[in-house]
Amino acid sequence: MVEDSRPLAIGRGHHAAGIQALDRGLAVLDVIAEADRALTVGEIAERLGLTTPTVSRLAATLRNRGLLAQEGRSGPYALGLELARFAHRALSAHPLEVAAAPVMERLVRELGETVSLAVPTDHGVLYVRSQGPDDRVLHVSIPVGKVLPYSATATGKVLLAYGDPMRVERVVEAGLVARTPRTITDPDRFREAIAHVAREGFAVDRGESDANVGCVAVPVFRDGSLATAALSCSAVLPVITDTRAQEMRTSLAAAAEQISEAYGWGQPVRRRMPRT
Repeated sequence: MVEDSRPLAIGRGHHAAGIQALDRGLAVLDVIAEADRALTVGEIAERLGLTTPTVSRLAATLRNRGLLAQEGRSGPYALGLELARFAHRALSAHPLEVAAAPVMERLVRELGETVSLAVPTDHGVLYVRSQGPDDRVLHVSIPVGKVLPYSATATGKVLLAYGDPMRVERVVEAGLVARTPRTITDPDRFREAIAHVAREGFAVDRGESDANVGCVAVPVFRDGSLATAALSCSAVLPVITDTRAQEMRTSLAAAAEQISEAYGWGQPVRRRMPRT
């Protein structure tokens, strides 16, 4: 049998319809992920502004591929376990993960606390790697895949201070939700906090996301441009005193440079991005 090597001829209408279906399918996954629970077809349709039959067809296709799981034949839909395979492959093979792994392992031994790597997303700060000390029963645990708000975390503040300048206002406009009594919810105070991080080169969070946890974070740069990730050290409060925060900052900054070099980005450049 001789295969025809010519490109498949797809009409413009079919191409556009295929892209629309793909986009809607991804939107279904996104809305369920954001809900953090199983959703019925009607709930998905309402949140996306689509018809129930359309969502039903999309969800059935995603279920058949293992990307969604359904409770019974007509029950609500949850994210499927097949997504875990994609996530594992994406993380384990990503150049940033490969570069960061040995550096973070050494940093955990040096600091004796949990070290994490987070990247910016449209929904918040996504933790792509986190490692705690093996010789301690009590230490902070941050699950890989966890998404936390920019406004309540040291990693988030670092990524805002050294990232897309427009993201700060988008975060403010979306609302600064209090996770603990220490979370900054006043827009002006929040802008001042981001400006302070940009001047100092690191961020400290003492109980803003979790009342019992503190964190110090620094940016990981790419060629001295926008920060592509944040490297952090988390500890149970009140471990992070001012002196300890400076010690963590020094170790984290050196580790961030090593990650950048291993990733082939060259020496990171500390940027100053004062906010008004």
